[in-house]
Amino acid sequence: QREKKGEKYDFSSSIMNAAALMYIFRLNSNFKDQVDSAVRRAVPSDFLTENSFGMPIRASDKCGVESVCLPFEKYMELVSQQRKKYFEPNENNRTLNIVLTSESPNIMEARKAFENRTDFPYRFVVNKEDSLQGSGWPKQYGEAKAKNDIMVSTFVALKLQLLSKHFVANCCSRFHEVMMDLFKNGCGAAPSPSIHCMQELEDEQFQLCCDHTGTPKCRKQLFVYRKYLEEHGNVHF
Repeated sequence: QREKKGEKYDFSSSIMNAAALMYIFRLNSNFKDQVDSAVRRAVPSDFLTENSFGMPIRASDKCGVESVCLPFEKYMELVSQQRKKYFEPNENNRTLNIVLTSESPNIMEARKAFENRTDFPYRFVVNKEDSLQGSGWPKQYGEAKAKNDIMVSTFVALKLQLLSKHFVANCCSRFHEVMMDLFKNGCGAAPSPSIHCMQELEDEQFQLCCDHTGTPKCRKQLFVYRKYLEEHGNVHF
């Protein structure tokens, strides 16, 4: 587990984490074939890593319990902001791939409203066969979701995100921290990926607070957010 210095994330031990993860994540041949086949079906033939933005979104059970969550529209604002900052001018003339993964059916459904807009300048790369189990907590999966399908979807999400050049994660999520460690230690497709925790972004509107952070600012933000959820329900996620 990565140590934190104040509110900053320290990657000094992540090389050991990445090595351990690569060992743990060895897949048997049958499972590997399922994962690789799903990845091939999800990735367009003209996909370019250098023009791809990784956007994993943890929602559902995470919201209001372990972190603040954003409506999907805010994530799209973040993509536009980051594109202007981190992608070269010549890349701005090409369609940007948004590699979108989430356990939340609501998040994946929300993308469709953007896909149907004629002025939407991006292309979503998604696993259309994802189990969308609606939780990151196995006890909440229910009998309807086959465990094998959920595990396949999890590894497909991981492999899709590692295809990105630019990657922004919610580091309140352990799964996203796993991706960060793998990126940091050269396991992604891009030779020099740009990786960021939302908690450390310059624009405060995208700085998601984690429950375990414990700072006065985050305690207040989570308190306000939880009150909102009590009054309105988990309307976005």
